[in-house]
Formats: sequence, structure tokens, C-alpha cells
Amino acid sequence: CSEHAPWEITRDVSWISIPRNSNGSQTLNFDISDNPTKKTRSGIVTVKSSVNQMSEKIIFQQKEYVFDVSSSSNYNFTAMPTPGEKKSIDITSSGQWEISYSKDINWLDFSPKSGPGNGVKTSSSFIASNNTSISERSATITVRSSLYNQNHELEKVFTISQDAYIWSVTGSDQKFTANNEDQSQKAEISISCTGNWEAEAKNAPWLSISRPSSGTVVVIPLSNEGDERSAVLTVASLDNPML
Repeated sequence: CSEHAPWEITRDVSWISIPRNSNGSQTLNFDISDNPTKKTRSGIVTVKSSVNQMSEKIIFQQKEYVFDVSSSSNYNFTAMPTPGEKKSIDITSSGQWEISYSKDINWLDFSPKSGPGNGVKTSSSFIASNNTSISERSATITVRSSLYNQNHELEKVFTISQDAYIWSVTGSDQKFTANNEDQSQKAEISISCTGNWEAEAKNAPWLSISRPSSGTVVVIPLSNEGDERSAVLTVASLDNPML
């Protein structure tokens, strides 16, 4: 435009911010909003002279928003994960992203839990602490873009579950006769346990307690030459004091 000739500027999309109408020669600056859609978009800005109605069109193109989370719909940990065991998800996002889950889920740990995006793939790994409860547990995990409020497609939800701690003791009260010289009298208790356990009978040196296998306790009483006696055999988990 000539030095003082007025001109006007228009746009056909709202995501391009344009300067006010003015006059004369000047440099125009445009602000472009983030594209929250997964499609490339375009817009046209038209600058037109108010004197001779001549116009110039400027075409803007903006790439689609990339949001990809390469994860399974479900992950599972055993009740007692092996030391160092971890799983991971890959996140590629044009903008900032964050991993969230309920505040009462204290058995999971993600690293990192958020990232700047920038279209760069980031691997977020996660671990689970030991589950010493006899109930399975699970958590719903959400990976969400900072532009989620503008496009609800910009999130991925998946589930992490962890097996219950197995604890089962099979046995019954036993009554032995006084004479057990041949050690034919014995009691066997079966234990199913995910982790570690112990068996003991306090103040009962007359009971021989052995573990011939990882899930069996054998109790053999010595012969009794005195008064009737009794003892309590306790089988307890070393991972959970309540079991």
C-alpha cells in the first residue's frame, strides 16, 4: 500500500489472530492457536486496499496434533514382582502430557509422569510394589494431553492389575499317643504362599518340625513319659503380619 492508503484485513478461521485494520506500509504479525485436532487444517487471511479494492490472500496451513500412546489395554503384575521388574509405555505428543490416577493408588510409581511433548517419543516406565493382600488390586491410568479440554480424543486410558497374595494353610488338630519311638505318628500341614513363611511351636522342644518341601510342614512328637502335654503350631507369613 502507499504510505497513507487505508487497508483492511479479514480471516476465514478463528484460530488465526490478525492485526487491526490500518493504513500505509507495515509488517503484519499473526498468532496461530494450537491445533487440537488430529487433522491438518488451513485458513486464509485477506488483505484488501480500501482505495482500489485490490487484495492479497495469505494461506496458512497447520499440521495435525500428534497424540499416540503405544500401550496395551491392560498390564498385570504378580503379587511379588521380581526385583527391578518394570513395564513401560511410549508417548508421542505435540504438546504437554501427563499421567494421572487416583490418589489412593500408592503401589504404583511412574517415571516420568509428565513431559513437554514437542512431538518426541518418550518412554514412561512403571513399577509395582509387593501386594501382600489376599485380594487382587487394580488401577485405572489416564494419559492426557494438555489440550484435552479442546479435544477429548487426546487421551488414552488403560488398566494395571496385580495378583492377590496367595495364602492357604491346610491342617487340623492332632492328638498323639504317648509312645512314638518309631516316629510313625506325625502330622503334615500344607501351605500355599506367594512369598515367605515360617512355622514354629513355642516352648515345645518335644516337637520336631521340618520342611521337606516348600509347601509342607511335618511335625513329629517325641515319646512322652510324663503328664499330658499340648502345643500350638503357628504358621505365619513373613510378608504380612496379619496372615
